[in-house]
Amino acid sequence: MKSESRLNKSCGALCILSALAISSLTPAMAQPGTSASGAATTSGVITGSATAASTTKAADRTLSKAVRAAMQKERGLDTTGVAIRAHEGEVTLKGSMPNADQIATAQRIAQSVPGVVSVTNKLVVAPHGGLGR
Repeated sequence: MKSESRLNKSCGALCILSALAISSLTPAMAQPGTSASGAATTSGVITGSATAASTTKAADRTLSKAVRAAMQKERGLDTTGVAIRAHEGEVTLKGSMPNADQIATAQRIAQSVPGVVSVTNKLVVAPHGGLGR
């Protein structure tokens, strides 16, 4: 009886260890409506998580603010008529500035900000309250 009890305990421990080893070697099985990583799916297509979208939006806002801050450090650069949008490292400058030199300076500064991948310059020359907004 004692040897049978030891055998059952040994088998139980061995079965548990085997199950743990096997589960660590195989990818997680996805539940319906989720991927193996846990991201929500629709009809089997991974749609991404709300956390990733909010992280991207936050990074875009941070990059836009960094570009504006860099421009505001430039003495004599008038950015009051400039809208700055960022999306995944791509920055768009839109609005108006008093002259072409300021537009070129704004683009140069935007391109120099860490994290900026490209700059689309839609700025136009116009006095304050002019075109381009």
